[in-house]
Amino acid sequence: MSPLLDPFLRGLVAGLMAAFALAVARSRAAPPVKWVTLALSVCVVCWMSSESASMWAAMGRPFAVQVIGFLASGAFWLFVQVIFEDRPLRPWAALPLIILAAMGVAIEVLPPRPSNLVGAAFNAFSGVLALHVVYVIARGWRGDLVEGRRRARATLFDPPRRVDPRQDVRADAAERHLLDKLEGFVVAEGWRREGLTIGDLATELETPEHRLRG
Repeated sequence: MSPLLDPFLRGLVAGLMAAFALAVARSRAAPPVKWVTLALSVCVVCWMSSESASMWAAMGRPFAVQVIGFLASGAFWLFVQVIFEDRPLRPWAALPLIILAAMGVAIEVLPPRPSNLVGAAFNAFSGVLALHVVYVIARGWRGDLVEGRRRARATLFDPPRRVDPRQDVRADAAERHLLDKLEGFVVAEGWRREGLTIGDLATELETPEHRLRG
């Protein structure tokens, strides 16, 4: 890649991440969402900076930026936990970040041979976090009551299918009525109720459970 194009693209991504974090910070999102979005943006920018030889040299190779960059996979894991699972931020959630930071520091300060071994363990641990991210997103695929998240999950696990043009895409009156009731439930933030299941929702909306799962 061109020595000028690489930092340009990385700078562009860094700007997009900063804009994304700012937009979320100014939104009505819950505080945990704002914090994990900011953390993810900072970690990704640091990681991209440290992975570019020219940018890294121009920055003077700051050790703190290198360590923060090592946390990128953990920050993304935490982001998914909060966004897709509605999990509050707890002290235990920082454990993967602490492990990644410790291994990152070891990679930088140890001699080459042990550093390579720690690097392999670091990659393996990051891979485990990535697999858990996929599991978390897939687990709530069909039962997610938040439309935006459900669509995001479906984008990964249920690509759009070609629709037969002869198929009648207009919902009947009963379907429209159910959709109105479900929308009212979401607007009232009933989905935040702890322990809510599809069965509970079906009872509240007075509709068969299979219609919500369909």
